[in-house]
Amino acid sequence: MKRFQTMHRVSIAAKAVILPLLLVWMCILPAHAGSQRIAIQGESGVESSALPAATITIPPALEIRDHREAVVETILQKAAEALNERGIASETARFSLSPRWIPNRIAELSPSQIRSVTPKSGEIREYTTFEVLTPGGSIDIQLKVEQSAMLPVATTRILSGEELTTDQFTTEWVDVTRMNGDYVTDLDEIRGMQLRRTLLAGQPVRRSDIWTPPVVSAGDQIILVFMTDFMQVTIPATARQDGQPGDVIRIYSSETRRTYLAEVSGPGEVVWKQTL
Repeated sequence: MKRFQTMHRVSIAAKAVILPLLLVWMCILPAHAGSQRIAIQGESGVESSALPAATITIPPALEIRDHREAVVETILQKAAEALNERGIASETARFSLSPRWIPNRIAELSPSQIRSVTPKSGEIREYTTFEVLTPGGSIDIQLKVEQSAMLPVATTRILSGEELTTDQFTTEWVDVTRMNGDYVTDLDEIRGMQLRRTLLAGQPVRRSDIWTPPVVSAGDQIILVFMTDFMQVTIPATARQDGQPGDVIRIYSSETRRTYLAEVSGPGEVVWKQTL
């Protein structure tokens, strides 16, 4: 019985020593399974060892993407240079470019093979076709051209028929990529004009939306002036058309019962040109 108790104590003591060693061996084993070596910290210090040098391999997909990005960047730069030569950009106009459609075969080229990139037509639209000149010939691509302009915009709602003042507007950059029409670019063009339609706050002004109020309107009672080298005769008449100074309009005189063509010389006055 005493012998059994002694063996049992030895077994327990052996387990207390073997189990920690076994756990350490199991932790070290995966590190030795490969070709790499690791440093083990012990009482005597750190074992002098080093990991083998690692080799980094770039996947082919990344290489292609980086190469294509370099080619596309060159294309956009040369396209911008071509547009600048055409005067697309100025102090009151600017643009930005981005790829819309570029053939995959361009990725096979190097940036140095992109000789020039020019628009195929004179009109620059949101999606514009450009010709890329390379040593092997030309390749058509499509770029998105976003354009902005510094334009007067209304600061408040302005009703149709209202006479305009510069205080009603401010100038700011406006995206005109998809806007059609000839827009006013100078505040001086607005002063004294009238709106043909209501303008909302933040909207720019088309030149077709404004007009100069006539100094003579259809139905106005006016004075018709006959001028010769020796005399001047005036008779009352009625305007049949609106007119600005310099416009030739139709008028009618009830005194002579005749219709005339006359040039508007000022408010309420016209000068005879022709008897109809």
